[in-house]
Amino acid sequence: MILAAAVLPSCGALFVSAEHMNRNVRGRSAGSSKGKTRGSGGKHKSGSMATMKLKVTNLTYQQIFSDFFVMVHNKHATPLYTMGAPASESLAELAEDGSPQGLVDSYQKEIGDGVLSVKPAVGPVPPGSSTIIEFEVDKDFPLVTIASMAVVTNDCFVAVNGVALIPGDVDVYPGLDSGTEKNTEDCAHIPGPPCGNSGARVTEGAEGFVHIHRGFHGIGSELSAVGYDWRNPMMRVEVMDY
Repeated sequence: MILAAAVLPSCGALFVSAEHMNRNVRGRSAGSSKGKTRGSGGKHKSGSMATMKLKVTNLTYQQIFSDFFVMVHNKHATPLYTMGAPASESLAELAEDGSPQGLVDSYQKEIGDGVLSVKPAVGPVPPGSSTIIEFEVDKDFPLVTIASMAVVTNDCFVAVNGVALIPGDVDVYPGLDSGTEKNTEDCAHIPGPPCGNSGARVTEGAEGFVHIHRGFHGIGSELSAVGYDWRNPMMRVEVMDY
């Protein structure tokens, strides 16, 4: 993973409900959302296929988002995570080191069953910046999952978890803790700049389940809470039509 050496982030834990704009804006639940499809949206190419774009914005002060994992699927796919349950090893790889490849490899085994497509989307996404993620959905595969690491943490990630998206929707999402690594806040265990130490993890003392991230408290020796703590939400997702 290549991370831009730009500004660094902050972490926090209070979930802030979405701001209300002139258009529809909602704060999504952090858990899996597999409700009824309200419309596939996007520009139909042929048959039931539809092309959709997401504009993903990093709302943090200094946290950088890593490469994204992107999946289009239906309710039969294995969920990316379940709140209050242990994370998969592939999700741990993303949440701790910012690499989506393990998730891509894992979900490729479900293509043709519960999954239509999986891919990485190139990052990083600096604070205050946006990236465009494009994919195709189908009436039989209407759900979308994306995920990325906040790279100046031990195991914080952001995600859209199995949601049927509608063009025009604008939603915000909190930071999540994969529960797979202890929050040492020590540069020796953090992959993003200024630390640059991927592949190093402390599992003893990890929470053991996915939950809302409690934030960055400056308990390590090099990174301060002033510089890296945040207040949720961390990510804004706009569903674009074209």
